[in-house]
Amino acid sequence: LLRGIIVQSGNDACIVAAKKMAGTEEAFAELMNEKAKELGLKNSTFTNATGLPDDNHKMSAKDLAILAQALINNFPEYYPIYSEKSFTHNGIKQGNRNPLLYTLDGADGLKTGHTKVSGYGLTASAKTPDGRRLIMVLNGMKSMNERREESQKLMNWGMVGFENITVIKKGQPIEQIPVWLGTKETVQAVAGEDFKTTVQKGRKSVTGMKLIYNSPVEAPVQKGQKLGTLIVSTVSGNHGVDLIASESVEKVGYFGKIKHILLSLFK
Repeated sequence: LLRGIIVQSGNDACIVAAKKMAGTEEAFAELMNEKAKELGLKNSTFTNATGLPDDNHKMSAKDLAILAQALINNFPEYYPIYSEKSFTHNGIKQGNRNPLLYTLDGADGLKTGHTKVSGYGLTASAKTPDGRRLIMVLNGMKSMNERREESQKLMNWGMVGFENITVIKKGQPIEQIPVWLGTKETVQAVAGEDFKTTVQKGRKSVTGMKLIYNSPVEAPVQKGQKLGTLIVSTVSGNHGVDLIASESVEKVGYFGKIKHILLSLFK
């Protein structure tokens, strides 16, 4: 059934699978709507299992891209089916309609679509030689030929016109944060993880950075303790990177407390 749905675009296979899981196609559509909310699909409403035209059955291009990413990430055991160019059942060979599987190196999915209302469409994915994954959504084409040509152009542009860059490296020193009642006056805050982003070649990647943390941080401080957040602004939006302590800082004893308090009074 999965191959009938994925490779051959079988509407009958969609309906059989839906009825097996939910009893009726309508009940399955309700499950689809619940899952859509979980995945953050904000502009999608489902009324059937096939995608055949219905005034209340809609999905945006962005939501298709989000769904494709979730499928690739969450179901690695099933995703290879999307790259199969054909399969044979009951002696009948069924061909995959995804044109990029035959023309683009690295293409490995996902799905074509066509109705009179929306035209010819394709949600596709491919990996570049350097390991970047691209997801493309194309819709409204007037023919299969136009779908093939335009999807090839768009995916080629994504492959050669963009690159992944590392903006922040894990462990990179970011800020010295004052410590209250600590055996050291400050603690080094470092990036808790790598932060990578995709940018168009030749374009500025980062538009701004902002540190958010409480100062001073109260001792004791444990190595690896989260101290704040570095907000990195890029052309695709704002992204948070955890700031963590690079070392432990113990709390001073009784006489050390007195010293700290006196010093703070005369600053």
